[in-house]
Amino acid sequence: MDVDFSDYGSESDVDMQSVLSSEEDHSVALPSQVHEFCVPIVAELSDLVKKFPNIPDAQRKAWSKSSSRVANSSVPSYKFALIGKTGSGKSTLINNLLGESILPSSAAFSILIVFKGACTSAITEIAYADSDTQATVTFMSSDAWKQVVDTQLRELREDDGIAEPAASKHAQYISRIHPRILAMSKKDLGNLTASKLLQQDEMVRTKLGTSCTLNVSGAPLSIELQEYLSSSNGSRTTLWPIVEKVRISGRFPLLATGVILVDLPGHGDDDDTRNNSAVEYLRDADGVILVVDARRAQDDRDTLGHLRQQLKQLVLDGRDLANFVLLAVTGTDIPIRDNEIQLEPQDREEVSQLDKKIAALSRKASPQKAKTSSRGVSKSRTSSPKKEASKASTSTHLHRDKIQGYQQEKKLVLAKARIGNIRRAMQETFQQMYSALVPNGGEIIPELPLFCIGGHDYDALLTLSTSPVVFTSVDETGIPDMQSRLHLIGQRRRIEWAGHLLNTAAAFSEEVNLYFAQERYSGRLLPANKNKARSLIDHLVKKNTDETTATWHVVGEDLQRVETSLQDAIAKAIQGAPRVLKDFNARLGNNHSAYKALMRNNGIHNKHGDLNKLLTDSIMPHIQTIWNEVMNRNIPSMLKKVTQKLEKNTIDGVGEITKVLHGSGSPNKSITAATRSLSIEVTLSDMRVHAGKIMVNAQRQGNRAFSTILQQELTSQYQSASKLTGNGAVKRMKDSIADSLTQQAFDPISVSIRDLLQSAFSHVKEHYRQELLDIVTLLHVSLIEEVDLSKEDKVAKAQIIDKTGEYRPPFAAKKCDINDCREALGMCKQEEA
Repeated sequence: MDVDFSDYGSESDVDMQSVLSSEEDHSVALPSQVHEFCVPIVAELSDLVKKFPNIPDAQRKAWSKSSSRVANSSVPSYKFALIGKTGSGKSTLINNLLGESILPSSAAFSILIVFKGACTSAITEIAYADSDTQATVTFMSSDAWKQVVDTQLRELREDDGIAEPAASKHAQYISRIHPRILAMSKKDLGNLTASKLLQQDEMVRTKLGTSCTLNVSGAPLSIELQEYLSSSNGSRTTLWPIVEKVRISGRFPLLATGVILVDLPGHGDDDDTRNNSAVEYLRDADGVILVVDARRAQDDRDTLGHLRQQLKQLVLDGRDLANFVLLAVTGTDIPIRDNEIQLEPQDREEVSQLDKKIAALSRKASPQKAKTSSRGVSKSRTSSPKKEASKASTSTHLHRDKIQGYQQEKKLVLAKARIGNIRRAMQETFQQMYSALVPNGGEIIPELPLFCIGGHDYDALLTLSTSPVVFTSVDETGIPDMQSRLHLIGQRRRIEWAGHLLNTAAAFSEEVNLYFAQERYSGRLLPANKNKARSLIDHLVKKNTDETTATWHVVGEDLQRVETSLQDAIAKAIQGAPRVLKDFNARLGNNHSAYKALMRNNGIHNKHGDLNKLLTDSIMPHIQTIWNEVMNRNIPSMLKKVTQKLEKNTIDGVGEITKVLHGSGSPNKSITAATRSLSIEVTLSDMRVHAGKIMVNAQRQGNRAFSTILQQELTSQYQSASKLTGNGAVKRMKDSIADSLTQQAFDPISVSIRDLLQSAFSHVKEHYRQELLDIVTLLHVSLIEEVDLSKEDKVAKAQIIDKTGEYRPPFAAKKCDINDCREALGMCKQEEA
């Protein structure tokens, strides 16, 4: 769930030194305490309510819904996925953040098996647990492994067109399946199958479909994980190609607030299948840490383009970037030379002054100078030659120490200048991307949380095992700031969740109390007053129906705008299809086996990419502005506004109904009690959140579906073309695909996206209709309909009234604790204003 912290203030409003001070911090423990407090209370009240069979079904259903929300809840965790190209420093960053050597710190950790039509990655999750550090390794299933291997072997055979002995490139591919297999199998590729390979390797055969747990004893966990996550272990056995997932847990203070760090290997690499796997994982992630190497962050076109693409996807997914994305630039402690960076005048002058000091001291500290000075002084009558030589040597050492000090200052100046340049480049990239998505400006572009990381120097300063290269203090490395930010995000989200859970449980307790505290017996209400109250309810229904109808009309018009824009974009994609196909054909040349592999795999080639994606890549850029406007601005805003109006209408209506039933002199306390007994605020708030999730899930599914839909439409054409043989087969394959790229092939994209969004919209409308109907039913049952409880279980009734009365003070105390934490974490800025 995305939580908007834009009104809570930034981390600068919080004492960041105290945020990460201890895992026992009150705000860390409070969510679990609230959960442990609420669950048994709600369970006890639910059991007591069951003793009253005369309670109307509508009331019982409403209570069941509230109690289930609490009973089925659990303290949440938040998955933050680290994504970045291989070698960007993700594993080192994770180790720095956790303060332990957890992951093998090498590019090998980011390796995953990539084949045509299949992608198995060693996704690694690291979470908090109140236990010693351990890792659970889950291996691929036997069926999944066989499918991967058979597909790869088929690719190898088709690559050459014939089955021939395993050449060097075949050896490379087979070693990706499993290094041990390469040494065992020297048979022709034509005779190899996954089943035969499994027969030859008992270890692999026994591992598939199982899992194992590694408990840390002496060696660091990173060493224990080498054989499961690294392909470069020398002579050691390696199992990385058959590992599906790794889950690591332990007492990591940074993760005590529920943040789970997830390494997504290979994201951002050239392989489309690898990228798609990570993108799918990101669809449901709770946060993203984009990792970029400092050497590429400023002016590397591919790196900046990749960063821009990822940020754009997150915006189109409806993410709040300021609270969902962290950008980590690693390697800022790698020294650079003057000519490798553009300096501001002030920095240039400081570097120049340091160079002059270094040059002057270098002349004084040179051996020749020292020797000359020593000879000149040795003629002195007051000092012996030995003493003067010693003084000269000491002076030389002092000069050299000063030189090293100035050199260190220069490194730091250059490093900080590079950090400044990187920040400007990253923010400019973000602003360009964001401006393209936001129509007519009109919005303040948020600052992207960016952390410049010096991982090597952080480790050196923390462990004192080596000397730092650039930075002289831990704070300069950027790690403490990033730790604080992650910890704060987890704290804020869990406190927000705990507050909502507490409100739900307290509302349930209050509903039950007020229901049973009323004297319920036949004839307690005047018939005329009951009729007036029913008329007021009918008026409320009409008023709320008018509000929702007007809102749904506007939403429908906006979705029509998206559909029209999508149809225009598809028309342009069709116009550009011949050029895309021509460029793609140029990659494959006239290689018959390559085209056969392409057709057999429905337009995807493991070396040359996804033709379906290339044909549809132009669609989103054409619609992204209106997509963002409608899906991420207009619809959420309209849902918020209509829910606020419905809440006001309903609360006002309850007040009028209460006055009619109990007299115009009904005190505000009675009206407030009636409102609380219906839990209107909680119900309507949950209704809007649920509706928002429905639309968000649809938009995240839709904006990724273009190439998949096209592929489905072209599948029969691809498969037919794959069977073409004989002279001119390659040309006939090319012509077959070219002839199929028609309006008929592309139209299903528009139809599928329209149906997806309309289906989600229909669910939203039905959800609102049903929730409002339930509230109306409760108004009748709770305020008007007479249920005689006078003869029911009097002991149970007394228990309910006593228990719910006793719960009020501890509920109030917990709410105070929540509010104190909100204030300490900077979450009350808007309320104070």
